[in-house]
Amino acid sequence: MIVDPTWAWFGANPVIAADGSLTIFETDRYTPEELWGNSKSQIYEVSGVH
Repeated sequence: MIVDPTWAWFGANPVIAADGSLTIFETDRYTPEELWGNSKSQIYEVSGVH
């Protein structure tokens, strides 16, 4: 099955505020600390799957 990777973003309406926070789907807000301070270099570090 081939799916366009942008389909998941339809309706997300991401907004980056002046303070660096990100809001998606109008209700999910992420602070700069959550996005950058707690970031990991590899996806398995947050998913628990190796």
